[in-house]
Amino acid sequence: MEGLQQEAWALLRAARFGVLSTLSVRVAGYPFGSVMPFALEESSGGLIVLMSGLAEHTKNALTDPRASLLVLEDGKPDADPQEAARLTVVGNLERAAATAVDHARAVYLARHPQAQRNLELADFSFWMLRPLHARFIAGFGRMGWLDAATLLP
Repeated sequence: MEGLQQEAWALLRAARFGVLSTLSVRVAGYPFGSVMPFALEESSGGLIVLMSGLAEHTKNALTDPRASLLVLEDGKPDADPQEAARLTVVGNLERAAATAVDHARAVYLARHPQAQRNLELADFSFWMLRPLHARFIAGFGRMGWLDAATLLP
């Protein structure tokens, strides 16, 4: 499992975007997916996201924090996406504590400097997806579940 753990961590470090799935408030009980830029907070393994209070995924997270983020390896334009490495991180979303906002801002803006314009709007805030488990598929026959302790290096 150690090889998978290292590959999964490398994918999280390299990726910039994923699909965030939350549990819909509007269509109760169904998943709702959103394209979501994220930044890896390496010391905790948490995934930092910047979300608008107007967004559906934010409304969903305020009601039920359970979420997942699917990250797909960047492939060649004509490659089969099912042959790419992919990782689904399952965990809980929580708004960044006031004491952690400056750190979240620095980590996130280092990865997504263009997001500075969103921070000028009052309704954006930093959130952290705290991993519980992750499903990593590295390629055909190379896959497995990782718990949060195993996912972290």
